[in-house]
Amino acid sequence: MVNDRTITGISMFSSAGIAETYLSKLNIHIALANEILKDRAEYYTHFYPDTDMLVGDIMDDKILDEYVARARKLNPSFLLATPPCQGMSSLGKKEYAEDVRNYLIFAVLKVIDSLDLDVVVIENVPKFLKLCFPYENDCLGIVDILERRYGGRYNIRYDIFNAKDYGVAQSRPRAIIILYKNNYLGCSVLCSKIN
Repeated sequence: MVNDRTITGISMFSSAGIAETYLSKLNIHIALANEILKDRAEYYTHFYPDTDMLVGDIMDDKILDEYVARARKLNPSFLLATPPCQGMSSLGKKEYAEDVRNYLIFAVLKVIDSLDLDVVVIENVPKFLKLCFPYENDCLGIVDILERRYGGRYNIRYDIFNAKDYGVAQSRPRAIIILYKNNYLGCSVLCSKIN
């Protein structure tokens, strides 16, 4: 239920909406989502009928521009980005540089650049924090890129958490990166528990 205390948020790489499951309990309403696969997008819409779902590849400039245009109309303060992790898997071919999915994070940076967000949460596998990405004629880790690009605008915290430590019957370690503005005191308290 949306009320005057609700935080308007947007989601990227939304899949079926698993990452959004408990956000409503934090008064966060995801008003816009994006998913490349139509079947997953339909599944998402079934569970979140009040969310505007944009189906398509966010790496396509037309889709990204449309996503940003819709987001601007909503004036969101929260972004949840959960790029696919298959390209970072420690199983399989391990051809990290060749897997285009590993570069989806750059679409997230374009969205952050385009909006005045208060909080950004990026989630992925722990390997995400170890990969190098081409950036400004260099090869940098994602945290270094975020600090170079947004260090003056956001506080940046990151750590690895395991779902089993939070009541989930599964060992599922995840890298969590949070960017938040200084005036977001609630996030400051929460983020004091991570790196």
